[in-house]
This record gives sequence, structure tokens and C-alpha cells, in this order.
Amino acid sequence: MDQTTPGADHTNAIITIRQKPESADEYLAKGCGRCNRWNTPQCSVQQHHSTMKALIELMRQTGLREVIKWGVPCYTYREKNIAIVGAFRQYCSLSFFKGAMLEDEIGILKKPGENTQLARAIHFCSEDEVQKNADHIRNLVHQAILLEENGKQFEVKSAQLPKIAEWEEVLQNNPELRTAFEKLTPGKQKAYLISFSNAKTIKRRTNRIQKSIPLILRGEGLHDRYSGSR
Repeated sequence: MDQTTPGADHTNAIITIRQKPESADEYLAKGCGRCNRWNTPQCSVQQHHSTMKALIELMRQTGLREVIKWGVPCYTYREKNIAIVGAFRQYCSLSFFKGAMLEDEIGILKKPGENTQLARAIHFCSEDEVQKNADHIRNLVHQAILLEENGKQFEVKSAQLPKIAEWEEVLQNNPELRTAFEKLTPGKQKAYLISFSNAKTIKRRTNRIQKSIPLILRGEGLHDRYSGSR
């Protein structure tokens, strides 16, 4: 949806108004709303539409409750998050929140990041790949449900937060920002630091830091905008 900004000259004043989808069907139609490709043919959901549709239809067959969290379809059991789907530029993913605790006989669950302990993801590049692994996915979902029913917990290893030179320099020059950052919960601090450290170049790290400063000063977490269901 586009809206014209009031003013004398509207030639370059078109801005895109984004929002979170209300349902998985709207997600398939418009995307997640987390970038300026929302509701355009360039959206990753549209680029992988048939794969995403097959993945969502498969998850709907599992008996899990389908809700929207973080702008994408999430599947829950007794209010506990089981799995979440998403579309990226090169692939679609199905992520299990407790994937590290599942038995994956064919080895398709992957660790999404080097700092990830519990979550595991499966990547799909075609509808055929979803169909080929449908039975295994159902089995993984069944295992995940049993984990929740049995109340099994995962022992999270305490990890040292990464040190980012560019971030430390910014904090040294901005006492107000340091105070605001220290007031955030440990989880929110960790999310910011992991995001900064995952940027592979100084330019990208600097850009991420600068974009995060207003959020931190407002006491917001990196993912606060997209948390919760609608």
C-alpha cells in the first residue's frame, strides 16, 4: 500500500506503508512486512510462492495451531512455539525451536548460526523438496509435540557475549547510549551484539549499529516490533 506524503511536490514523495500480515494466507499474498518489498513481486515470499504454500499446507496438516509471530506463520502446541516458516532470497525455511533435541535420521536439520544452541532449520528451494521430506517433517513435528507434553528442557550453555570494536568505540563516546544499553534485558543485549557480530564487514557492522541506536535509546529490543501474535 502506498501513501503520498503531504507537501507541495509529490513527485518523489511516495512512501511504502508496511504492516504485519494478519494470517498465513495474507503472508502468502503480501509477505512478512519486515522490509520494503512488502506486497511486491520482489518479496521473497512471492519469489518462492509455490514452495512456501506447500510448506504451510503441510504444517496445517499437523494439528498445530497456526498464528502469526514476528510477521511470519508460527506453529504452536498448548501455547508453546514448535516451528516457524520463513522465506529468504535464496530459499525457504522451516525452523524448529527445539530442533537440537529432535532425532533427525536423514540429517536435514541445520544449525542456523554459530551462536545458535537450540533451534534448527531445514532449507527448501522447491515444492518438490517439501513433498519429498513431508513424512520426515511430520515425524519431527510429532517429536516436538512429545517434548512439550513431557516437559523436557534443554540445558543452555552460557556463552560469552561477543566483543565488537566498532560498538565499544560508539559506547565510549556516548554515555547515554551505554546507560540505555545496560538497562536492556540480557536477552535483548545479546540479540544486538549477535546481530552486530554477524555483519562480516566494518561498513555493515557500522550501519547496523547506527540503525540500532534509536531503538536502544527508546529501550526497545531488536525484534520488539515483530514479537507476539496479532
